[in-house]
Formats: sequence, C-alpha cells, structure tokens
Amino acid sequence: MDCEWRRGRPAIDNANSRVQQLQKLGAAGLEALQYLHSGKSAPGDWKAAQLELVTQAEKPDTSALKLPWLGSYRALILAAADAGAAKSGNADEWKQKVLNDAAKNEPKQKYTW
Repeated sequence: MDCEWRRGRPAIDNANSRVQQLQKLGAAGLEALQYLHSGKSAPGDWKAAQLELVTQAEKPDTSALKLPWLGSYRALILAAADAGAAKSGNADEWKQKVLNDAAKNEPKQKYTW
C-alpha cells in the first residue's frame, strides 16, 4: 500500500499494523456476537487467540491510531467464551463475572497519547 499521498507521513505509515489488528478485531467481534446470539460458548482456543490479539493491540507503538475501547472488547470476548453460562444461571451474576474477569485482565500500563 504505497500511495503517493502517504509518502513522508510516518504517522500513517506506522499505523499499518494497527489497521490490520483493527480488521482482525472487527471480524472476531462479529464472531463473538454470533456466539452470544446462539447461546453457545466459543471454544477455548478461539478465546485465547482473541485475548492475545487484544494484548497485542494494547501494546504501545509509534502510530497515532489508538484503540481505547479494547477493555470493552475484552469483555465481549470473555462473554462469548462463556455464553453458555448466561442461559443456565442468573444473567446479572454472569454479566458481573464477565466484567470482573475483563477488569482483572486489563494491563497495568496502557499506551498514552
């Protein structure tokens, strides 16, 4: 992707990896919504792969593209991984468990602008 208008613009050039991550995050988010809609839990390997993607997207880089909503996305992944439990138990307790698990996995230090 070597467009003429981008030359000499490192902030845009450095965003390539973030853009690719965003594409993967979007696809996985749609998959997570499908798991939640079906009420079936996502497989453990899917969960691990998506959480790793979140971890990578939270690491500092030199681009100007930051993804501040990754905490919510982490909760979505954890909810999809445990979607089966939502049907069998108390929905409020399940939601609180998902949010607590997501909070526990938040990185101690995130990128800053």
